[in-house]
Amino acid sequence: LLALGILSRAEPNLRISRLVADRQVNRVTSQDLSFTLSELNQFIDVQFEGLLDDQQVELLYEKTAGWISGAILFFSSIDAHRAVDIEAKLQGFNGTQRGVYRYFEENAFHCLAPDHKDFTIRSSILDQLSSTFCDTLLDIKNSRLILNDLEDSQSFTFSVDDDRTLFYYHPLFRDFLRITRELEISPSELAQLYSRAAQLYESVDEQQEALKHHIQAGNVEDASRLLTHLARPLIKQGRPQMVRSLLANLPDQHMADDPWFQFLQAGYLGLCNQLQLAAKGYEKVLKLFRTNEDEEGECVCRMELAEYYMSKGDFKQSEHEYKRILNKNNT
Repeated sequence: LLALGILSRAEPNLRISRLVADRQVNRVTSQDLSFTLSELNQFIDVQFEGLLDDQQVELLYEKTAGWISGAILFFSSIDAHRAVDIEAKLQGFNGTQRGVYRYFEENAFHCLAPDHKDFTIRSSILDQLSSTFCDTLLDIKNSRLILNDLEDSQSFTFSVDDDRTLFYYHPLFRDFLRITRELEISPSELAQLYSRAAQLYESVDEQQEALKHHIQAGNVEDASRLLTHLARPLIKQGRPQMVRSLLANLPDQHMADDPWFQFLQAGYLGLCNQLQLAAKGYEKVLKLFRTNEDEEGECVCRMELAEYYMSKGDFKQSEHEYKRILNKNNT
């Protein structure tokens, strides 16, 4: 009995479909080799003497998506001879750090064809990639072929479903691509790319994705327009990381000028359980909405304040805010 093993990053160009049908071939992909959380925990216990606690292992697992080489690269960045703040090191771990960036550059990006490199750089502004959306965004016609090639060549690109209609990049590889596109694409061209993506998302009613890309493009007026009906739902979804990432890309000047951005800032404080600061933020932005005669903004501010007073047991003040909203709606 002869057993043959073939190790390759790319799919071998072999006619093996009959062997697969006869159950004589086992195919092992990079996803099959990804560690589970439990396996990663055991690996760290054995190889690194349990250097991380359970929460830190979970965070490393989230950042690496079980990619064991990524975990090893994290530990290689720690100098064993110096005192290191492991928590800070782990929080800052991403695909732009020297060891990880160099790994992707040498072992993944360098191996791609020029058109595939250009595709990954530009399409990496998207969280998820569909071939039709990418074709329209990048004005090409072969996105599906490129995405299939990227996955088949184990280039840190994964399909979400068996039909291969949606794809995503490994989070660390996407970090690498972000830095690479900032080096390869001019700021004005990158802003145009984000704007085009935002317009496409709006055309398919993906408002939250459109908002993110308008902010990245610097389209402050469009972002403010979308926030008039997205700000409160974003806060109520309880996703502080998303809200924080949106706020991080807003210029200070626009934060000071636009009350909807300030409303979102107050909401973020509430999501972080800084309720008193959040209430002060809502009170401040309420004055701006009233000055601007923005009735929708005034109402959502009063709703947040009514809920805050209710949580503090100040039912009288909460009732007062709700009555102000009803009176406003009845006029």
